Amino acid sequence: MRFPSWVGDPKFDHLTKLMVWSCKSTHLPTLECLGYLRRLVVQRLSEVKTVGFELLATANSYIGFAFPSLEVLEFGYMQELVEVSIRLIPSLRVLHVEECSKSVLRSMVSLSWSLVKLTISNVKGLTQIHEEDLMRLGALGHLFIKKFDELRYLWERESEACKNLVSLQKLEVWWCKNLVSSAERENNFGISMESLKRVQLCYCDTLESYNFPKSFE
Repeated sequence: MRFPSWVGDPKFDHLTKLMVWSCKSTHLPTLECLGYLRRLVVQRLSEVKTVGFELLATANSYIGFAFPSLEVLEFGYMQELVEVSIRLIPSLRVLHVEECSKSVLRSMVSLSWSLVKLTISNVKGLTQIHEEDLMRLGALGHLFIKKFDELRYLWERESEACKNLVSLQKLEVWWCKNLVSSAERENNFGISMESLKRVQLCYCDTLESYNFPKSFE
């Protein structure tokens, strides 16, 4: 399958929103000219295995920069996707990753140091969020984790999470039936982040106890 010729045409270089949805193509269209794009949704492209240079502006392709104005990126239902070779989306603030592999999630989290909201859902093989990924989430204010059958812990050490997630104000965890604790090296679910104001734990059947400061909602 081929995308229409107007997709990626310089005449549309002022587009601010684009959705690529449910296509049989094995690659994404060339979108390098869309320098004003603010929101990109890519979902249900089940044949796509790599994402990279087709999204990069020509002037920045050698350093892996993409979409200088992009603020919201949603990737979902890309079960065959194995590689994301973009290094940086400098303005990215909101990222949604759903039904992709663990390696894809880790590549996506590294796209920006300015993420304020991260939603991850049903990522295969993920049992906890890696410490290296937490290091990039210092600006994150809202973390939403849902539908993880394999997730047993949110992270390995509570101390590392507190050190890196210094801006986190809202944490939501939904439908993680095997979650037993916030950190692998703790017995109970307990979070001591000073910035955190609101926590929602829903449908986490294995989680038996938790311990939060009284300031939490």
